[in-house]
Amino acid sequence: MAKDIKINPAYAPGKGVAEALKHGASLAFSDTIHPSSDSSPYVMFNIPHNTFIADLIIETGTSYNGSYIIAGFSGDSDALIADTIVANAGTHSMKNGLNSATYRGGYNASSDQKIYVAYDGSTGTIKGYIVYYGYSNENYVHP
Repeated sequence: MAKDIKINPAYAPGKGVAEALKHGASLAFSDTIHPSSDSSPYVMFNIPHNTFIADLIIETGTSYNGSYIIAGFSGDSDALIADTIVANAGTHSMKNGLNSATYRGGYNASSDQKIYVAYDGSTGTIKGYIVYYGYSNENYVHP
């Protein structure tokens, strides 16, 4: 099941608290994906608009047997991670220098997005971690 990304409140009591919440990075993690029972592509995260994705990290467990992992959104399945060679377990980041994805430097979600992961493995586990900022446009406040 996809994890809904939550945005920090725009207003909070205390001196400097709202600014710290508004400009600080947040981390969220997906449910564990089991390729033996979960179908690919799998929706990992629901991202609200006006969110900047700083990094997406995919972790494959020790018994993952697939040959590729890609991650992106509807209409561009490998926009965030285009790692077509997964030789062993470990982490795969959109910041990896070998990643040829379009948005490897970061992605500004100007509309609501679903982040998908696609894979061809049938054993092991996959988990996603996302580092994001909730206010990429200072002039817009989330409802």
